[in-house]
Amino acid sequence: MDLGPFLNKRCRIERPVSAQDTYGAVVTEWVTLAVVWCEVQDRAPSRDEQLNQTATVSGVRARVRMRYRSDVDTSVRLVIMRPEQTVWGVVGGPAEIGNRDGIELMCEKVST
Repeated sequence: MDLGPFLNKRCRIERPVSAQDTYGAVVTEWVTLAVVWCEVQDRAPSRDEQLNQTATVSGVRARVRMRYRSDVDTSVRLVIMRPEQTVWGVVGGPAEIGNRDGIELMCEKVST
């Protein structure tokens, strides 16, 4: 399976790194793991809502495909550049496409 023609967005994969600030508090920083091409398919609105402490929360989700990588899991985040940068957390996957042709992730937009 050739993913090439569909990979039309730039994506920065970032991983968390913990460090201590000058006061000894643990601070999480995000460092770039890689910059890759990906395909982003926004998920159609549905009744996929969660109940969170008596308030209904509905997250914006998308399916993201990229070439196969073994270092992507739910601990990383994606910064998708289309045309403005948006931060997405990985909430599902990765699922392997073909015989290590690519991976597919379910991501949720992170509000800043």
